[in-house]
Amino acid sequence: MTLTLIEMVIAPVKIMKDYFKRNFVRSAVGKTNESTARNTSKLCFGFKIKSSMDQITKSIQMFDELLEQNNCCCSRTKSELSTALSEALANAIVHGNKIDPDKFVDLRVQIDKDRMILHIKDSGAGFDFKNLPDPLAPENIKKRNGRGVYLMSMLVDNVKFIRHRDGMEVILTKLITPKNNK
Repeated sequence: MTLTLIEMVIAPVKIMKDYFKRNFVRSAVGKTNESTARNTSKLCFGFKIKSSMDQITKSIQMFDELLEQNNCCCSRTKSELSTALSEALANAIVHGNKIDPDKFVDLRVQIDKDRMILHIKDSGAGFDFKNLPDPLAPENIKKRNGRGVYLMSMLVDNVKFIRHRDGMEVILTKLITPKNNK
């Protein structure tokens, strides 16, 4: 999997260094030095993702590899996080950035010993997250969309939305089970 700078700019802090050095370009996005990450028992990774639908699959593949390399969670947790992140990225790219290839979605991944926090921020105007239609209501059950926020809330422990002047951010928090405790 080789992505160009235009497709995705990634700023890894730790782990997969050789892989990232070969395939990605370092940037200042979410950069933290290794000693800081080590001292706080936290790993932080920052990514800029081009607002294109094909970037969702590429980003999820890269995220799965990151989780696997860090050996930080069991397969079920990995699957739940990947699905929630996929929904969040789709919302940010489609609804937030309107699939504008000149816009990017910022993704920050924080890995602690007992939880993972994903920050996904787009450049859109935002939405009223407190008044979303119930995707399980009879009139909505056959609709092709409208389940992303619901799915995220079912797959992670906490979903938080923050409206910024320059976009909308969703923060997904998931308690993680170490891989050796499947």
